[in-house]
Amino acid sequence: MAEETPNDAKESAIPASAIGSRKDQARVKGDRFQSVYANNVAVGFSNFDANLVFGEIVDERDDQPVIEEILKVNMSRELAKALAVILGQHLVAWEKQFGVIKIPDLTQPIPLEVTGETMQEEEQGKAAAPLQGKTKKRK
Repeated sequence: MAEETPNDAKESAIPASAIGSRKDQARVKGDRFQSVYANNVAVGFSNFDANLVFGEIVDERDDQPVIEEILKVNMSRELAKALAVILGQHLVAWEKQFGVIKIPDLTQPIPLEVTGETMQEEEQGKAAAPLQGKTKKRK
């Protein structure tokens, strides 16, 4: 019997309704909805989930940016992969219409760090560390 590859999977781990455009879904804003601005994102994975931690660069200390973390979004790895595909499609379409979006060189591989912690253990273990040292105020 041949080994099953991801493309041979009979069913997706997430329903098609989990992804889509605003046009093909009835959407309502829940009580927990919030809109935030971010100019920084950190990507992480646990044994079970992917997470995006959005933040804003608010300062600089010792030639490194100081990031104020604003929002953490946890999702399944499957949804994270679907999100990557959808974002890629939208960015290609935007660039075709308006031109290339310039970003820093990201050709160097980013080391993947997978933690064995569950989300609950991670949240319990994180204590907000006070900023130490001199900081430069943003202009």
